[in-house]
Amino acid sequence: MKDYLKNADLTELQFLFYYKNKKLVGFLGFHDDIIEMLFIDPQYFRQKCGEKLIKKALNDFNIQRVEVNKDNLNAIKFYKKMGFKGNKEYVDDFGYTLIKLELE
Repeated sequence: MKDYLKNADLTELQFLFYYKNKKLVGFLGFHDDIIEMLFIDPQYFRQKCGEKLIKKALNDFNIQRVEVNKDNLNAIKFYKKMGFKGNKEYVDDFGYTLIKLELE
């Protein structure tokens, strides 16, 4: 993730950050109505950090869509639990197969 962030063009993204005990443990990046990235420090998995970031994005920023790597089954399951639906696939510019999910 660090290498990606160093080289990514993040100028159009807005971010939400999640802190626990004054430590940054996760963030969500979005543009318009789509979640572009969600990262949670693995030691904070299953502590509802990602869920809280998603709920904040949905409530405050009208997020409607997310695209997830087809091979990331845990992320797909997570987003579906959060209310996203869909299964449209496409291949992005980097050759990854992504699943488009949208709120109903």
